[in-house]
Amino acid sequence: MTAHAIASIAFTTPQSYDPDSGPRSGELACEVQALCASVELLRHSVETAGRAAIEAQSIEQRALKMAKQALNVRQRRERMFGPGLFSEPVWDILLELYIARAEAADVPVGNACLAASVPMTSALRWCQLLQDRAVIYRERDPKDGRRVFLRMTDESFAKLTLLLGGGNPADLLPLAE
Repeated sequence: MTAHAIASIAFTTPQSYDPDSGPRSGELACEVQALCASVELLRHSVETAGRAAIEAQSIEQRALKMAKQALNVRQRRERMFGPGLFSEPVWDILLELYIARAEAADVPVGNACLAASVPMTSALRWCQLLQDRAVIYRERDPKDGRRVFLRMTDESFAKLTLLLGGGNPADLLPLAE
């Protein structure tokens, strides 16, 4: 409802003006205008906050969709052309960890290494490099102390969300070294 509609309702409501005990019509008009301005400011604030929340949510949704598509294309490409032609183990590990975090899933070290599509020792070296650069970290499984999960740091997750979700590239800063 617009401010003008509220104003017209205020002027047509019988109890809004009582000439014997209420304010003068000029004073009432000023009060209604002030009320309409307040309502309009509130409406604008709510719309702005709503758009910001929808935009933030849609960036995260786009980023997750893009990560899944990128991982899928990489896996299909390897099946079509054979293993060993295309190799970006760090990117594959990051995509795997990004998707897992977005879906609140755990990724054991072995699964992350499998996602890299390189020998296990090479994948472990890449994971160590990512950990040394504070891109990922290791966390023991609280239910089974023999198992270790890899997790993406908050900063890395935010950066990949911007990168994959089409956020503002100016917001992308180099990862920690």
